[in-house]
Amino acid sequence: MPQRWTVGDFVWVIVIGIMASLAATFIALAVTGVETPTAAQVFTLLLPAQLAGSLLALSWVRSKRAYASFREAYGLGVRGQDLRFLGLGALLNVGLSLLFLPVVRAIGVEDSPQQVVQIVEDLQGTGLILVAALVTAVVAPIVEELTYRGLLLRLVAQRSNAVVAVVVSSIIFASIHLLTLENFDRDTLQVALAVAVPELFILGMVMARMTVRSQILGPAIMTHAGYNLLSFVALVAAPTLIESL
Repeated sequence: MPQRWTVGDFVWVIVIGIMASLAATFIALAVTGVETPTAAQVFTLLLPAQLAGSLLALSWVRSKRAYASFREAYGLGVRGQDLRFLGLGALLNVGLSLLFLPVVRAIGVEDSPQQVVQIVEDLQGTGLILVAALVTAVVAPIVEELTYRGLLLRLVAQRSNAVVAVVVSSIIFASIHLLTLENFDRDTLQVALAVAVPELFILGMVMARMTVRSQILGPAIMTHAGYNLLSFVALVAAPTLIESL
């Protein structure tokens, strides 16, 4: 008989994912000799390593708690009708960006065009861009939804109620993304806390609510995929847009 989730189960998934990413970072820097990972290394090695580590941890804790499958443990399942939520994810991306645009302007700290161009230049080649897109818009949404709406949401719901679970899981989902920051200087933290974290909290609330209503991860996965895909397309298109200005 399946057992109740514990906080330790969730912590293990996060920690093992981070450890896998750190190991990949060490290997990448040791092989290339560069001081900081390039965008190509992040999308094709570091991020996949983190996601793979988290996925292995999810499989381990599922087995440890005696769940027969990922569907039984986390509600993993995607229906054809869930594809429509790709559009919702893209709309949320645009809507949240516009909503927080006054905050970004008030803070006065944005990525410079040179930084954006450098990131895309690191992703030279159609093959590399496709791999990065696959990781960003397919693999990451699946693993993150398994972690936050599959495991964490159910973990909190077992100890409280659906409303608390939606709010708490969304706060943790948004806050943990602070660990992905490359720099922890004042400006970076200011933007993250004033813009990125609130945006991700709202996104997390929407996806958590979807999961509570549908009892499967399909709608949340597709919404997450649409959100990430639009962000990635905008990043790749940025140099062309900058040049046309």
